[in-house]
Amino acid sequence: MNCKPFRPHQYRRVYKCLYPANRWRDNSDYLSITVKKPEQYFVAPDGITFIPFTYDLIRSNALLEAWPGKPFYAADEYNKRTVLFTVNADGSLTDPKIFAEKGEYTVAIDAQGNIYIPDGEIYVYDKNGKLIDEIKVPERPATISFGGKNGKTLFITARTSLYSIETNRKFKINICISTR
Repeated sequence: MNCKPFRPHQYRRVYKCLYPANRWRDNSDYLSITVKKPEQYFVAPDGITFIPFTYDLIRSNALLEAWPGKPFYAADEYNKRTVLFTVNADGSLTDPKIFAEKGEYTVAIDAQGNIYIPDGEIYVYDKNGKLIDEIKVPERPATISFGGKNGKTLFITARTSLYSIETNRKFKINICISTR
């Protein structure tokens, strides 16, 4: 990773940006601060992946991919809600809309476009914001991400364990690692 910040106009093409999955904003300015266009970015070795330089980048517990022209979801940790953004061609975020009144740290999206939001349990919404399922987890989930051989395994970190759920069938939770 090139650790020297640069100005976005120095590059012609933005393939994707990596934004903090959550940002703690204790004065309720989340919607305005997240759309403030960064003046500098870090660039990945591929030359087309960018990380906006923000003062609170280090506080986030994960980075999420933001693809120009596709919806981007992030957690407003302070107000416990998930926000939908538009990703512009230059990778900047605009047009924030409250997507769900749930959310803490991360968001994951499956191949069908369903949005998974951890907040005590894991809530599954369709792309229109309709709650379609709830996944009960033995411990409060923190971060979630899809992976595995076919990308259909939802991995869940919690305080003492790592869980996995195969999402191509009814949800059956598997404990991967536990410190109990």
